[in-house]
Amino acid sequence: MPQSRGGEWEYAKGERRRDDVTDKAENRAGHRALNAFTLPTWVQHPDIENGRKFIIEKSQFVGMAVEGSRNYENWSVAHVAAFHDDLKLLSLATPEQLVQPNRWGMTPAHMCSMGVHEYGAALHVLYELIQEGAVDPKLQDFQGLTPWHLCQRMHSPEHLKAYEKVMYKSEKPQMYEERKEAQLRKRGKFRSPTTMANVANSEVPPSCANVANGDAAPPLGVAPTLPVCIVFPGQGSQYVGMLKGLQALPAVKAMLETAKKVLGYDILELCLKGPEDKLALTKYCQPAMFIAGLAALEQLKIDQPEKVSSCQALAGLSLGEYAALAAAGVFDFETGLQLVKARAEAMEHETTKPDAPPQAMLSVVGVEESTVNRLCKECAGSGQVCQIANYLFPKGFAIAGHKDAIEKLHPKMMEAGALQAKLLKTGGGFHTSMMQGARSALLSKLEDVKVRMQPPRCQVFMNVTSKAIGPSTDVSEIVALLGDQLVSPVRWDASMHAAINAGCKEFFECGPNKQLKSMMKRIHLPTHAAMLSVQA
Repeated sequence: MPQSRGGEWEYAKGERRRDDVTDKAENRAGHRALNAFTLPTWVQHPDIENGRKFIIEKSQFVGMAVEGSRNYENWSVAHVAAFHDDLKLLSLATPEQLVQPNRWGMTPAHMCSMGVHEYGAALHVLYELIQEGAVDPKLQDFQGLTPWHLCQRMHSPEHLKAYEKVMYKSEKPQMYEERKEAQLRKRGKFRSPTTMANVANSEVPPSCANVANGDAAPPLGVAPTLPVCIVFPGQGSQYVGMLKGLQALPAVKAMLETAKKVLGYDILELCLKGPEDKLALTKYCQPAMFIAGLAALEQLKIDQPEKVSSCQALAGLSLGEYAALAAAGVFDFETGLQLVKARAEAMEHETTKPDAPPQAMLSVVGVEESTVNRLCKECAGSGQVCQIANYLFPKGFAIAGHKDAIEKLHPKMMEAGALQAKLLKTGGGFHTSMMQGARSALLSKLEDVKVRMQPPRCQVFMNVTSKAIGPSTDVSEIVALLGDQLVSPVRWDASMHAAINAGCKEFFECGPNKQLKSMMKRIHLPTHAAMLSVQA
């Protein structure tokens, strides 16, 4: 083959020259000239004047966009999908690409605002990015512009309003389901049509609504709704500004009025204005998270009432378990908030009372459970506590105990190969024996309100056992489980596997941020793909 030397092509004896027009496609009918093609950057072609090479390397060609010959702006496949509002293309992007900025500091969320369609910005991809937790509304590009500022520049006021509903309220854009089905459905030999036999033979576990109301099964030939599990996050997901988009809902207004009476202060003002340090305190954070979780559930009732009515199961992480029990009808909102207030104050007392030993919590990712347990034993001094408090996902734990032991454990975890070992800003020896005093105080309050409690309408997967309670569960058993939760590890990983194995197909996270959806990615990837977050 010819070799380029000094900008000139050298040929072996008898080798056909590359400029022989009889060997070139561009001189044939229907073909474009070679110089009309945008070739990869590592290509050198004899028709390029003086043998000039392209200016970037092959590694930069991957994920190229716009016109193919260069990618100096560092677009990824997610940027292209966002610009064209293409859900199928977005499905090819990695989690890192969903948040990756290009050369100009523009993330895929910014590119959604740049896309121009008949309905405005690229709303469908924007909604998907929000569900994946890949959108920071305040993030600025190199010009200091947020995605909203770009949308304001590019689109009409009417389209801007539609954009704001998706960006700030996580509302589904119009025709979202139809567009997603059209772009992502399997075709040809990969298509799996739903037949009448499939529908007739499908087995769907009873939902909360079915258990509570005795609803009959759907008629033969009518596709049943997939079983739904609704989950609620715990302490740590809070942020200043939460409840801003839900405070006007009538049901939420009523909650907030009741909260003023129960708590003795305006929890909404604290949620909206902070300060952040105060909102993070256990005695304030737990009531705020309880309200936020149930407020998000009210939004889900408005957006997708059929999902709430087909709810088969509920669960909550630590404090979130109280929101799950309230949603299941074990106690009403006011009783639940009274319990949460008592729980939060008792837990904070155990970490701040004069004779309380210093306590801490450590988040660890990437280490086997056996290694964690071994290192905890090594670091715990005589009479000290150092143990797993939360089993969050495979190789993901929260460890709690005496501060000295936790601080010794921190570097040992990094030496053991942890991907992350982070001391948490707030917390104490939660879900360990260090909370025995809080357990006693909580059990006392539970006994006071026990007469107002009843069995759940549907399954609730409990933290202590990872097993479900149901309509046949005695209230005394629920009281005991809530007391034990304060001194026992939270088995969230096992709870989610139990819900999946019980037949739950769709999961909704109700509450601030997307803590539980992020963890589901490590627990069960197919479920993570179908999981949606309803933001508070």
